[in-house]
Order: sequence, then structure tokens, then C-alpha cells
Amino acid sequence: MSNAINDLSFLIGKWQTSGNVLTTADSPAITINGTDSYAWVSGGQFILHTVDVLMGDNQVELVEVIGYDKESNKFIMYAFDSEGQHNTMFATSDAPNELSITDENMRSFLNAKNDGKTMTALWERSDDSINWLPWMDMHFTKIS
Repeated sequence: MSNAINDLSFLIGKWQTSGNVLTTADSPAITINGTDSYAWVSGGQFILHTVDVLMGDNQVELVEVIGYDKESNKFIMYAFDSEGQHNTMFATSDAPNELSITDENMRSFLNAKNDGKTMTALWERSDDSINWLPWMDMHFTKIS
């Protein structure tokens, strides 16, 4: 396995996912419940992340491949969802069990706690990549 991708080993497993899309001036809060799973693939060179959640009454499924880009010294995350949308994000892990994720319009700080049995993530959104507003408050409990 690549040394850099090993920094994300704390993600590996199945997680019970819960949280909220936060209230804005335009919309009420939306409850999120489901699962996130992370597994090693391609000889441990990549991580396959699958998401299966209910966001309010809407079923959302997502597949993401996480790898390491040596040129940028960042993790690269290619995501594809059940609506046919796709996105590329970049991430860094500057401390054990932590992951900072960014793209032009969203960012998140994910932190594993309790010996890797729980994680939290606060997602923020921006229209201009300068002014950031809270978007989603997420909690994860490892179930396997």
C-alpha cells in the first residue's frame, strides 16, 4: 500500500451516518440517516467510499474513489451520485485521524474520535470561495 493512503486507514469500515443539512433562509433543516462504507481496493492503492442515506425523504447513493496525487501532495476524491452528478475534491490529512476536504464551493473537516469508533464532520458551502456558511453537521459511528 502507498504510505500516504495509509493515513486514511481510520476510515476503513462501515459507519452509521446521521446528521442534518442545516437551516438556511431559503430552506428548513433536513435530517440525514444511513450508512457510509470505506474499503481498500486495487491492492490497497485506493479507497472505495459508498454512501447510502436518506436526506429527508430522498434516497441518495454515492460512489467515491479516493487516491493520492503525488504531484499536489493531496488526496484526490472522485465522486459520482445517484442523480448522475460528479465532483472532484481534494483532501489533506495533517494529523492522525483527521481529514480536511475542499473544492471550490464546499469544504469539510472530518475528525475520528474514541479510538476510531466515531467521527464528526462539519461541511461548509460558499458561492465565492471566500465567504463560507455552515451546510451539514454529520456524525458517524463505526458498526463494522
